[in-house]
Amino acid sequence: MSNLIPSVSPQTRLIVGIAGIPASGKSTLAKFIVDHANTILKINVGSTERTEAILVGLDGWHLTRAQLTALPDPRLAKDRRGAHWTFDPDGYLEFVKNLRVPLTPSRSYSDPIIAPSFDHAVKDPNPIGVRVYPWHRIVVIEGLYCFLSIGAWREAGEMLDERWLMAVDFETATERIIDRHVASGVAGSIEVILQGRPTLRASLTKDTGSPMEGKGERHAQCVHISKGNDHQH
Repeated sequence: MSNLIPSVSPQTRLIVGIAGIPASGKSTLAKFIVDHANTILKINVGSTERTEAILVGLDGWHLTRAQLTALPDPRLAKDRRGAHWTFDPDGYLEFVKNLRVPLTPSRSYSDPIIAPSFDHAVKDPNPIGVRVYPWHRIVVIEGLYCFLSIGAWREAGEMLDERWLMAVDFETATERIIDRHVASGVAGSIEVILQGRPTLRASLTKDTGSPMEGKGERHAQCVHISKGNDHQH
């Protein structure tokens, strides 16, 4: 990451997308990158400390439960919540386009780009969960479908400077999900989850579609990286 920052002009942002199957380590890596970047690039403005990097989760673009109810098959939509078609790709694309608007001296620092976040307490997105200000020069976006190769997802993915795909085997991901479900109380014991292990494994791949390939593509295995082609804007 540090070798990418000098290549970013003062008028643009560095936008990094991190994708992978559930429990591949997307959120952990994304948070580490943002925290590390902010440790290195702290800005002091008077008595205020500003951070240059910010993390945005794709989960904020989940359709609300009310929107799922309005779909042709609301029961299926609710059962499959988390599949790519239960998200708002057009809203996500609009957000990425806004990030790509050049930063100019006349741009108001009190007028941030708004992104949603997911509120687990209410099980729905918070439409004003994240504020990206002009001083946020690095934006890290993590989620299952950051560069899915269909429709608006693909268009948004092509606008990212970097695309990092987490490489993890299904067995490791399954073990992580089992631990997560037991710790959170979703299941009472490991034995209960093991009974449904085939279904759990299948859920790791359902509706993820095919990832984009080519420019900006990297594979992260905490972290094994293969460099892709340069991406120009």
